[in-house]
Amino acid sequence: MCQLCRLRGKNRAKERTITATYVDSGGPAQPAPGESYTLTVTYPDGIPAIEDTLALYFWNGNSWEEEPSSQVNTSTNTLTAHPTHFSIWTVMGQARPIYLPVMTH
Repeated sequence: MCQLCRLRGKNRAKERTITATYVDSGGPAQPAPGESYTLTVTYPDGIPAIEDTLALYFWNGNSWEEEPSSQVNTSTNTLTAHPTHFSIWTVMGQARPIYLPVMTH
């Protein structure tokens, strides 16, 4: 794991950017081969998705791919994963159905 690294973050509305760099060199940090880190994301109540379908996804260069270690905790509104790589992350899930009334004349 990155023992000599520093995390810096920006919070823009609902977008968060976190950069991990080594303190001594300033270079981008990477997990040691075979090592993982913990990524936890919170989400608000009332999201337009079915909570138990939420998962963390990473950008693999071509498309979004579900992180295999992603787990949702609907009691604490958190998603947690233990990836072995840094990436661009997002939260996705199945959209909650919206039922509209049917009116006939």
